[in-house]
Amino acid sequence: IEQVVVKKQPADNSDERLFWESIKDSKNVNMFEAYLRKFPNGMFLELADINIQKYIREQLEREKRQLNELLLKYTPKHPKVIELVKSVVDLKKRLKDKNY
Repeated sequence: IEQVVVKKQPADNSDERLFWESIKDSKNVNMFEAYLRKFPNGMFLELADINIQKYIREQLEREKRQLNELLLKYTPKHPKVIELVKSVVDLKKRLKDKNY
């Protein structure tokens, strides 16, 4: 009986690397999500996840600031409303700073 040894060829990741190189400096979450759809077990999976989380958090913070500005602008200038909005902003900042 003759034994045949088959050597596994290393995976060709050139398409994945090319894709990653084209998006790695992007700030567009959709690009990283597209990478994850195309390469769900890709070698840059963790980096894609980190970037998605980072840019979603940044967008969330921008939108919270905008919402608070609009609330202050369009809500009656009642001192209690202003105090409450500032308190909520402060509490969110404290939670974020402590990573709760």
